[in-house]
Amino acid sequence: MRKAILSGMVILFLCGMVGAQDRIEAPVWNVGDKWVFTRNFIMEVTGTDENTYTLKFSPGGVFIHDKSTLNRLYYVEDDRRKIFKGHRKRGLNFPLFLGKIWEDKFSSRPAGSTIATPENYYLETSKVVGWEDIKVEAGNFRALKIEYNHLSYLS
Repeated sequence: MRKAILSGMVILFLCGMVGAQDRIEAPVWNVGDKWVFTRNFIMEVTGTDENTYTLKFSPGGVFIHDKSTLNRLYYVEDDRRKIFKGHRKRGLNFPLFLGKIWEDKFSSRPAGSTIATPENYYLETSKVVGWEDIKVEAGNFRALKIEYNHLSYLS
């Protein structure tokens, strides 16, 4: 079982919100908003409509996210939307509040495998566990701490 704390990601989305608010709604993004992470990972808003954001991840591809939850709905391949069924489909799952728990199951085959290769099955669980004061290069922030667990299992 692998655990990761996503408080760094939460900072990006909540940096303007401080205090122990009961419910945190998804942030509003605009075309051109861009985040540059360590190790040359870039996320940029390249499109928006009434209900979705189009995000380009470099490296990683293009994904369409729901505006109200920031959940991944689709990925774009050959200029066509395809339903997203992979990991971290609901990475943050707004609105956020203390104690909120969500989980997702998905399956995948190893890269380069054939249809005869058995699928691997996974369970992801996330929980909002509390507020934390953190210090990063951009400054000091009060952020929600989310515990994320990713484990594989047999079907």
